[in-house]
Amino acid sequence: MFQLNGHPITLWNLLIFLLIIWALGILPSPFREIGAVILILWVLSLNIINILKISSKSCGYLLAGALALSWILPVLLGGVQGLELFGWYAVTYVIMGALKLTLAFIFIALGFNISGALGALLTSSLIGIIILYFPLRRFLSLGGAKERI
Repeated sequence: MFQLNGHPITLWNLLIFLLIIWALGILPSPFREIGAVILILWVLSLNIINILKISSKSCGYLLAGALALSWILPVLLGGVQGLELFGWYAVTYVIMGALKLTLAFIFIALGFNISGALGALLTSSLIGIIILYFPLRRFLSLGGAKERI
């Protein structure tokens, strides 16, 4: 049909894009916004990898995922800090830092190069979000908080 930044866009690509937008519309409110941010960053990842002169599309997708999670993670860290759960806050930061360093060395040693470093960043952020879910699960439920603060 047409090209976007040198990448051919076909009818199949447009149908998949419209299907994703429809799926975002049926999600509950907090997941709809998170999905919209991820979708926007996924679409922009082609521009980002061109600007950064990264030749691999997979690096762009990893970068888009890491950027999307970097918008969610500070909100959860702020929630833990606001509730004065400093133990969870410190443990999450230590585990995330250790995972970034360890996984980056492992992935780069396995030959993934820049994809390995971005994969380590994405994985450590995702594990940080999973860790922070446990102290915040009462406040992150879809039905709202079950107790008064």
